[in-house]
Amino acid sequence: MTTVRQMTGSASRKARHRRAGAQRGVTLVELMVVLTIVGVLMAAAVVSYQNSPASVHGYAEQVSGELDGARLRAVASKRWQRVEIQAAQVSVWEATTEGMATPVGWQLLRTVFAPAKVSVVSMSDQTHAVPNSSVPAPGAGMTNAAVEFRPDGAAAAAATIFIGDARDVSHVRVAVYRATGSAYVFNDW
Repeated sequence: MTTVRQMTGSASRKARHRRAGAQRGVTLVELMVVLTIVGVLMAAAVVSYQNSPASVHGYAEQVSGELDGARLRAVASKRWQRVEIQAAQVSVWEATTEGMATPVGWQLLRTVFAPAKVSVVSMSDQTHAVPNSSVPAPGAGMTNAAVEFRPDGAAAAAATIFIGDARDVSHVRVAVYRATGSAYVFNDW
């Protein structure tokens, strides 16, 4: 037999359950407001990142890393490595033959693209370790621009890669030393 107390206990449990269920979810309007705020913040962050000098420096570090990786791969594989430099990309190639002899053919390993509004401005066949030391004109040295690494790890020639942004605000250079093949990133030209 059911008592009044059991009925009221059961009814109050159901009422509490309904109230708790009504408070658990979010409305579609609240969800849309949150998504709109997140979208605006993400858009502002992307624009800020693309216009920051950090993207120029980051790309220079990436180019330096590709150069160092090619040098190490040359020693490990006993094959010539070639890093071709273009305004908006860097391509890494490996010789199809082993040894110190001049390579007959090349195979593409990877291509790295520059971020928006960042590009390689010019290239020199010298190592520019000191800032403002005879910076080449924009576009200079970009015809057949490449850094090659011999199987002993040395660079075939010294090089400096000048990287900048579209607003001409941030300048970074990557210097490659011939004897060691090491690549270093320097702020400013």
